[in-house]
Amino acid sequence: MTKYYSAGQPERCPSCGGERVRKILYGFPMPSAMDAADRDELVLGGCEINESDPFWRCLDCHTDIHFESRCEGAAGNRALH
Repeated sequence: MTKYYSAGQPERCPSCGGERVRKILYGFPMPSAMDAADRDELVLGGCEINESDPFWRCLDCHTDIHFESRCEGAAGNRALH
């Protein structure tokens, strides 16, 4: 499975080309965050957080995109520039 990386929130999904790439919010969400997720403004990522969690997700194909600094020296990964 290919992992995708970006230095900032991509305008398009690297897998499907979709424009609905959203930030993933981790932790226990407040009601306003749940409302934003219902409006597809962000993605709720759960309460447990670790270093390998992605920063963004495509709402169209569910591809996860990681922050670029995590891909340095990693084989088999694709960085978006």
